[in-house]
Amino acid sequence: MTNQFPMLTAASGKIDMVVLKSTNSHLHKIASHYIGEDGKAIGGSVMLPVDIADRLEQWLIKEDEKNVARMQADEQRRIEESAKLVTDRNAAIERLEDWERGGLLNTQENANAIDNFIRTAPELKGVNRFTPQTVDIAISFLGPKGSNVLQWAAPPTTVTLTSPEPVVEYLPSGEVQLPIGTQPTRSHSVAQLKDLDKRERAARGPVKTGWHAAGSILS
Repeated sequence: MTNQFPMLTAASGKIDMVVLKSTNSHLHKIASHYIGEDGKAIGGSVMLPVDIADRLEQWLIKEDEKNVARMQADEQRRIEESAKLVTDRNAAIERLEDWERGGLLNTQENANAIDNFIRTAPELKGVNRFTPQTVDIAISFLGPKGSNVLQWAAPPTTVTLTSPEPVVEYLPSGEVQLPIGTQPTRSHSVAQLKDLDKRERAARGPVKTGWHAAGSILS
């Protein structure tokens, strides 16, 4: 490549001599005979040798490419960090909902206490952002085992269930109807035993016959 206007490179003030020295010390040493550390031509406008001007132009192009790549990488990193913040925050909200199902009240007072702890607590060692882990740590410090400033739902009242009293039925004779499954004894009357047998037969259903009878090949 031939630089048709070699003096323009030196006079334009585009050369950062500090960066040039850190990236290409040999070229910096050569260029320093013509360009000051301020990046401008020594003594004003000066005609650079064509080969030096070309090398400086190539260096500028590479530096521009590196700057563009660096800016793109920085932008990509910012996008990824923003996405992670959103993901972590959504996961933190889901974790709070888990705690809510466990009895933590969804009140502004609880939200303020947890928010303030996560933003300022030195116990988080600099990780002061919303994640499921920081939510758990906050509730650990602010809950019953810590400062106990969070509000919780009252525990449910224990209810003891009792079996209902059995219903007593009577026969037309006024005698007590025997429950199904009662073992007959001499103390039971004929009417009680007939009634018990009738109800037990009805409970067993019709007698199986044919292919469905006991001993059938389809049983």
